[in-house]
Amino acid sequence: MKDLYINRLLNLAEHLEFGNLGHDKFNLSVFSTKSKYVLCETAGCALGECPTAFPDDWKWSESYHPTYKGKSPFDSAILFFNISVGATLHLFATDTQYPLLYGGKVLEKNATKEDVANNIREFVETKRYPVRSFFRNLINSFKKT
Repeated sequence: MKDLYINRLLNLAEHLEFGNLGHDKFNLSVFSTKSKYVLCETAGCALGECPTAFPDDWKWSESYHPTYKGKSPFDSAILFFNISVGATLHLFATDTQYPLLYGGKVLEKNATKEDVANNIREFVETKRYPVRSFFRNLINSFKKT
């Protein structure tokens, strides 16, 4: 995985942990509750934060979904971060994680922005050090049972 894509993922993780979020509340279940009629008390997920974290690249569609190059939110993530469909779901959707392969943990609807940031960081670690990460994830999977 090229440094550009790793840096983008790590920048998003940092934005989730320490950034000035574009939504009032983090909610992994929705891209964004923003609309032309609702501008306060909004909620959004990690992909819903991309227009704030990467304003030169990500925009809001007419239906207030985050978009990169006019694509759907998940297709945008695949292109922008250069990751697979499986990795995209692991990082940005609920209950679709595969910690043994990608690290991190299963993210339920009540996952926090810190949980998502941690999954992003562990995913990057699996890309940098795949063998070491695989065995760490394997050992961790036995600890949870």
